Amino acid sequence: DWAFPALGAPWLDLAILFADVIASGAEGADGGGVEVIELWQQHPVTAPYEVELMICLVVAIGVALHVGANRPPATLFPHQRGWERAMADGIAPFIERHR
Repeated sequence: DWAFPALGAPWLDLAILFADVIASGAEGADGGGVEVIELWQQHPVTAPYEVELMICLVVAIGVALHVGANRPPATLFPHQRGWERAMADGIAPFIERHR
C-alpha cells in the first residue's frame, strides 16, 4: 500500500518494493533482470543497513501473504486471496535461497 510512503524508516519503502519485485519473478535468481541484493547494497538510502534487514522483511511479507491466502474469502475483494497466494508463492523461492 503506497498511500503513506516515507512515513516509516528510510529503508522501508525500498524493502517493500523489493518484496514486490521478488514476488513478481523479476529478481535475477528467478530469471528476471533485477538484482535486489546488489540494489540494496548500492542504494544510498539502504547501503548503510545490512542486507539481512531486507531479507527478513521480505520473509515476513511472504509469511503474512501466506497466512492471508489461507483465510476465508474476502467478500469485498473476491480476488484478494488468490493474489496473496500468488505473491506468497513468488516469494517462496527467495525464502528458500536465504534460509
